[in-house]
Amino acid sequence: MFKKLALIGTTFLVGCSSQPNKAPNIIFGQQTDFSSTSKVLLTSNPVPLGRTALTVGDKFAFNNPSEVWTVVAIKNGYVNWLNQDGSYMTTFYQGWLPPVQWGGRSTIKDEGHRFITDFKSNKSSVKLSGGDNLSYTVKLVQGRPGEQFNSQWKCSVGDKVTIQVPAGSAVTYEVLCFENGIERVLLNYSEELGFYVRHVLATDTGPVVRELVGYQKAK
Repeated sequence: MFKKLALIGTTFLVGCSSQPNKAPNIIFGQQTDFSSTSKVLLTSNPVPLGRTALTVGDKFAFNNPSEVWTVVAIKNGYVNWLNQDGSYMTTFYQGWLPPVQWGGRSTIKDEGHRFITDFKSNKSSVKLSGGDNLSYTVKLVQGRPGEQFNSQWKCSVGDKVTIQVPAGSAVTYEVLCFENGIERVLLNYSEELGFYVRHVLATDTGPVVRELVGYQKAK
């Protein structure tokens, strides 16, 4: 059962397939089978490794859209995930950063990868803390028909704040990110869980809010 962030009680349960699809993908010249817990792609990491609170088997259920993401591999600064319909993504240990690759669906925007370079921080530690100012460059390569976009990102980190989401209450860092000078993402990142619990994306039609509705720590 999914548990609240405080790890007491239970929340809503979102359907999850017991037989995840295989989703092999090739990026940076190395192939990864996302159904495997022994392989992970990407041999060089542009972001300082640090540590992650994630473990293989952790499950995160989100709304908007309703999805359950499961950690299937962790290695060399990267985390591989699968969701209930067989879609996949790879993230950094730093779960507040955007995914570096994703896919598994048939639409153009749901398949692609990011090259993140020139990662800079005003502090030497890779661990988030209030007052951090971070910046990085993104080359976004979408799948069919292979469109590419370049952008500059700058993020600022606020002090710790406790927020309430459908899954429960969580102590989080609020991270505000600007893309090419335009406010784009506001998220609340939980160090305890190793991932965000709320993600707000600014779009032309208004903000898109996504929240954690359930969480299960691997046994």
